[in-house]
Amino acid sequence: MNKKIDNILLGVLWLIAATLITCFWFNTIYGFNIFYGAHWDYLARTQATNATIKTSFYLSMIACTTIAISGLYILIRPKFRHIKLRKHIEKPHIKTTNITTTQQTTNVQSPAPTIDMGLTRPARLNIPGNLSQSDNTIPVAPIAPISTATQLTSPAPKKDYPELREMFESAGYVIKPAPKISGIQTDLLAIGTNETVFIGGVNISTADLEKAIKTMQQVFFDTLDDIEITIVGFVVEPTEITETKHIPEILTFDTFDELREYVSEHPNEEPDDDMRENFEAFSTYISTVIDYIGKL
Repeated sequence: MNKKIDNILLGVLWLIAATLITCFWFNTIYGFNIFYGAHWDYLARTQATNATIKTSFYLSMIACTTIAISGLYILIRPKFRHIKLRKHIEKPHIKTTNITTTQQTTNVQSPAPTIDMGLTRPARLNIPGNLSQSDNTIPVAPIAPISTATQLTSPAPKKDYPELREMFESAGYVIKPAPKISGIQTDLLAIGTNETVFIGGVNISTADLEKAIKTMQQVFFDTLDDIEITIVGFVVEPTEITETKHIPEILTFDTFDELREYVSEHPNEEPDDDMRENFEAFSTYISTVIDYIGKL
């Protein structure tokens, strides 16, 4: 709404300036006052009697009108900012090393196929299909069970904080999946208008969050042209607060209630019809960045 009011005021100012310049031009060159009704009556009578009127008078009238309308359009037209990727983001290519299967009496080596973003079954071993009909049966050594000490332990489940999403959604922000950046698992990522990104975590240090923010800033720098994205970092119940070089400073909150109060005091500005397309493009770009960072 504020932008619309600014555009209206700017348009009125331009029309006033264009009118004054036009008045000055016609008064100086032709002695014609565009604000004086008697001059318009004289012009009408002159045209009715087929008297000669300078062609430059009509050309000046057309030029002044065209300049005024064109300038007004340039000032108040919708300004769309197109986000273009400067570099192509490729998915990482993963390869596995060769796997050697050793039996007690026969050594058979079978390389595993290359894995490209998916798992592939290793090649079959070249063993006779019916061992019971063979005179020389090859005994197979029993496979020793894997001890519990060597078993891989499953990672601890990720903590979920639905109250974070709820407070930002209620303030008008759009929630995105919280990525793991540079080994630091974030707990919330939300975007707003004017290319704003909120990213934060719970029970982490400000230094860790700054590291994640710097990684995201580098991705923005490598893939965007002439568009500045504002990143606002925050930590709830920080484990350690250290001096950071992130601008603006990373926000810290002792409780969720303090964060809720801050978010309610800084709601997201609803995009107008002119900026909605630009915001959707920004949202799509952030989703692409999150998917890319998750593969680093």
